[in-house]
Amino acid sequence: MNFEDRLSIIHLHEELKQTENKICLVSSQLQTITKCGEKFGGLTGGHSFDDFITNNLNSSYYLRGMISGLKKYPLDWCQFCYSSSNDNDKEIIIESELQGTYETDDVIERFIIEKNERINKIQVIVDHVMVYVNDAEKVIPLVRGIRLFTTHGRASESIDHLKGILYTEELSGYFVGYVTGRSGALIDQLQFHWYPNTIS
Repeated sequence: MNFEDRLSIIHLHEELKQTENKICLVSSQLQTITKCGEKFGGLTGGHSFDDFITNNLNSSYYLRGMISGLKKYPLDWCQFCYSSSNDNDKEIIIESELQGTYETDDVIERFIIEKNERINKIQVIVDHVMVYVNDAEKVIPLVRGIRLFTTHGRASESIDHLKGILYTEELSGYFVGYVTGRSGALIDQLQFHWYPNTIS
C-alpha cells in the first residue's frame, strides 16, 4: 500500500468518526427532548414495534392520527399516522404498519388532525381477557380502546362504554411524537412518546 492510499484510509476513517459523532449527538438530543409515557397493557405477548424506527421518522414528525378497526372485539387493530412539520403545504401522511388483526368487514374509524393541531392527551382502556395459549387458559391484559385529544379541543370516538381500566396521559407543554408497543393478533401494549411544544 502506497502513501496516498494510507492517507485516503486515514481520511475516510476521520470522516466516519465525525459522522458517528454527529449521529450520537442527534440521538442524545432526541433522547433529551423526548419524554416516554407509561406502558399501557402487558409487558409480554405479540412482537414489539417502534414506529419511529420502522418509518424512519425524526423529531420533525408527529402523530397525526389513527385508523382503527373492530368487529369481534372493541379494538381488533390500529394503524398510527404521522406527518412532518417540515412538509410546508403538502399533505403527506405516513401510515405505520397495522397492529392487530385486520378483517375486510371491520367497522373502521379514521381520525386525522389538522396540520396546525397536535395530540396533547390520550386515553387508553386496558382489560384483562381470557385467551388460550397452547390449549391452556391464560388471562392477559390487552388494549381495548384508544382515544386521542387535540390542542383544538377535538377528540376521536369515545371509549367510555368499554370494559376495563381507563388510563389518561397528558404531559403539560408536550404533544405526542410517536408510538411504540407490542402486538400480535390483538394490541398487547402501547407507549406514547412526547415532544415539547417548542419543537412543533
